Amino acid sequence: MQEISEKIEPTSGMTPGSVVAGQGHGAAFVPPPGFEVSDSGGTFNDHIGPIWCRRSETASTLLFKIEKHHTNPNGTIHGGVLLSLFDIVLGHAIEGLRDGPEFHHAITMHLDCNFISGATLGEIVRAESRADKVGRSVAFSRAEIRVDDRLIATASALYKPPRLKDV
Repeated sequence: MQEISEKIEPTSGMTPGSVVAGQGHGAAFVPPPGFEVSDSGGTFNDHIGPIWCRRSETASTLLFKIEKHHTNPNGTIHGGVLLSLFDIVLGHAIEGLRDGPEFHHAITMHLDCNFISGATLGEIVRAESRADKVGRSVAFSRAEIRVDDRLIATASALYKPPRLKDV
């Protein structure tokens, strides 16, 4: 397996005043430059979003604003939403290695998550991932979800990668 050694750079301009226009949890989300809204053709990913993405060949960053329907009865982001974000961002890190448009998304084989802290209504979560090792039949990636500098959760995953480029 080949080692992938791309460092995840912190998202620049991610201060509370720069990503949210207005006051409170009802304010409009304004992402930093370089992010685009993820359009998954009306699938589940679109249903929980909008999700803002920035991708490279072996890394991905997602931004996501917590709304009322993303919270649990405790008022924090639901663990299922965090797992969904991890599945998306971890897969994106692997998908940059695909070769040709006829090959689609990486298939999740295993996802392991550690919940560390909570995030609340109106906060912007940042999920960052990278591909760690890529083989012919299995790819490994890992990710973190943060609100500003506060670590919310970590995850690692195994994927069946799409057809790989010569790496």
